[in-house]
Amino acid sequence: MRLGLINSKGEQDLLVHILGKNKRYEVANYENVLIPTNLRVTNAVRDDFGAFYEALFRNTIEDSPGAVVTEYSWQSGSCDPCPGPTLQANDIQTLGGDVLGDANPMSWTLTRLHYRYGKDGLDEDLVFKEAKAIIGGRGTPDQEGNFNEKPQDSSVNQFQGRYAILHRWEGTLACQNPQRGIWGGPDGEDRPPIKGAGDSMAKKEKPRLELAKVLLDPVPGVKPEGDKPKPKGNPGMIPEVGGN
Repeated sequence: MRLGLINSKGEQDLLVHILGKNKRYEVANYENVLIPTNLRVTNAVRDDFGAFYEALFRNTIEDSPGAVVTEYSWQSGSCDPCPGPTLQANDIQTLGGDVLGDANPMSWTLTRLHYRYGKDGLDEDLVFKEAKAIIGGRGTPDQEGNFNEKPQDSSVNQFQGRYAILHRWEGTLACQNPQRGIWGGPDGEDRPPIKGAGDSMAKKEKPRLELAKVLLDPVPGVKPEGDKPKPKGNPGMIPEVGGN
């Protein structure tokens, strides 16, 4: 990390992926924060998810300067929703599972940490420590369209950044006794693909996206503009727009 600062003209991003035997890891010598998750966003986010996530990440580290952000921690053999593919047994073997005698992807937790720093922001190299298992970024909305599950301690690691666009059902309700407020999603070929940030996060020269205009749920320092659209209890579906 220090060598990389020699030629740095500004900020750098360090992404750390850690495989632990049923364990999550975080840093011991810097503050740790979680990326805000289970947020509802407007339909405009699908046009440039990278710009949205860059703005959200920037807001997170501005709220906690110098912190290392946990973006993901999940069993390496599964995910929900899955941008995929997940790690397979041969991947675990290549990464050391053959030496440790366990190549089962479900025995390992994959954690992703994201640290952004400049020449004056790196006092010492990162030191890692075992952390409690957490869950977050899962579940379905309630009848009003709210995600109620918050990140919390658990016996398993299932945490991710997840952002969703909710669509009310606009078709004809032909059944006699419709069950309202049940959210789901299409299966198979009709299911929209999961979108990631790609390389657009690195294009920081673009104007910064205004989070307040695309968020429907608040994050520290940002209050969504206008009233939240109400699902009105109609059945609906959730295309998953992005996840990390």
